[in-house]
Amino acid sequence: MNRPAALVTAVGGAPRRLRDERGAAGPVTAAIVVPSLLFVIVAAIQIGLWYIARSAAITAAEEGARVMAGQHATQADGCSAARDFATRAGHNLFTVSDVDCSRGLQSTVTVTGRGISMVPGVPITVNQSATLPVERVS
Repeated sequence: MNRPAALVTAVGGAPRRLRDERGAAGPVTAAIVVPSLLFVIVAAIQIGLWYIARSAAITAAEEGARVMAGQHATQADGCSAARDFATRAGHNLFTVSDVDCSRGLQSTVTVTGRGISMVPGVPITVNQSATLPVERVS
């Protein structure tokens, strides 16, 4: 006979609560919710690390293009400025692997590097470019 799980009278006459099965869902729910929550947290941190690496790369490319766009600047000046800026701005969260510079009517700097990753085997590779016109005396 099925009785409601609310109250059952004990032999001594004092009511006592029966153990119901609703408490068994707690560990199952936790086993599903906790890993999902951890995944969301790690994903948010990973996106933040990617954003920092991207910001360092684009800012370094802009700095290199700005220096190289000067009237008497060279490609080496722009590449050096971009590499130095990326090293300072990355705060050990971004490592420059390559700086490519070209100078003609426009100065273009492309910075490529890697950000740190919280997930093993998932590299964060960033490639950002900036282009500015070269200063000319008219």
